[in-house]
Amino acid sequence: MATGLRLGLAVGAIAMPLTVLAATFDEGPVTIRPPAGKVPTGHEGHGHAHGVETESLFGFTLGSDIDSEGTTGIALETMAGFGRRDGRYNAANTKLEFSWAAAKNLSVSGSLLGGYWNIANNPNLPDTNAMRFRGIGGEVRFRFMDRKEGPFGLTLHMEPSMTMADEVTGEAGTGYASENKLIMDAELMPDRLWGAMNLIYDVEHFRPWAQGAVAEEGSVGGITGALTAR
Repeated sequence: MATGLRLGLAVGAIAMPLTVLAATFDEGPVTIRPPAGKVPTGHEGHGHAHGVETESLFGFTLGSDIDSEGTTGIALETMAGFGRRDGRYNAANTKLEFSWAAAKNLSVSGSLLGGYWNIANNPNLPDTNAMRFRGIGGEVRFRFMDRKEGPFGLTLHMEPSMTMADEVTGEAGTGYASENKLIMDAELMPDRLWGAMNLIYDVEHFRPWAQGAVAEEGSVGGITGALTAR
């Protein structure tokens, strides 16, 4: 009898806190109230009326979304490269960007460019050990079709720049370039799978300041694609 009583008390001592804990957390569904004067869209907390923002969702392949009209922002982006078959190659290019969504389907930005290079004993590259201000750049994104209003998103992205140092070698000079992309993306499975494709056409002109140096011109076209799954 005493053993049964002790066992009952032990079970009660364990069960009571668990019952109280369960009652404490079982308060029903949580309701998130929108800010005063704002009509809920069904996707509060995502920053976009259609749920997921895709501009940076796919990594190096861009998405078609544009920030809400009037939004401003600042971003810091660094691209680094290391290694070479011969000699030493270390480089990093940094962009400090200020952006503004000027209209519903239009965003613009301006940027400051800088870079660092440590290159030695490469037969095709000049020896360089320098940190330089590279120049200025900009970005224009115009959206022809919004994903939430059509079967897919379609945006033209143009990124012109004027530079005083070559992006790869760090060599001082005068350069003009523009990275251009036609961006398409779509939600392939609701809230699960997104896909994007970029048609690319980049042009570049660079003339080194070194005496007797020859100007370099080039263009490249291509296509990239990406999938992102939740």
